[in-house]
Amino acid sequence: MSSSAVLVVLLVAMLEVCACSDLQRCTAAYKLVAFSAGRSNDLDQTGKGNAVVVYDTVFLNDGNGYNKDTGKFTSPTSGVYVFHYHSLSHYNKPIFVRLNHNGQIKNTGYGKPSTGHATGSNTIALRLAEGDEVWIDLVGGHALHNHPGEFHSTFTGYQLYPDSSSINTVAFR
Repeated sequence: MSSSAVLVVLLVAMLEVCACSDLQRCTAAYKLVAFSAGRSNDLDQTGKGNAVVVYDTVFLNDGNGYNKDTGKFTSPTSGVYVFHYHSLSHYNKPIFVRLNHNGQIKNTGYGKPSTGHATGSNTIALRLAEGDEVWIDLVGGHALHNHPGEFHSTFTGYQLYPDSSSINTVAFR
């Protein structure tokens, strides 16, 4: 999903939650949160344990929730978030990645090729509290394949709607 499409989804959801037709007032009352990042090089955990996947190239980071040094997203506000991730394996090797929420595995992406590369992808919606962390880890014994500038492995998330406590009702008066 392109960053423009993500922003359209956010604005539509925001208008529905805010129940207002004044976009300027609505956006002032609601902190936009969306990020998208890609990994620019391989990550090989063959013969090693699990590792957090650090997506080092940030395409979008509205709300500053994604940390490109740790690979983790920290929720700046409470609400329902949607996360997408996509990973490419090394040639003729399986791929196994997992989405973690505060250290608990919530879903996985697995792919095993018959020939060539395999992909591991998934999507999930989660209710997050402010300060919750979400990240992708690569299961030990697997490897991600990437070419510089091609970003075969990506991690994207956005707030679908906030908890009512995250909306600044003063902006609507």
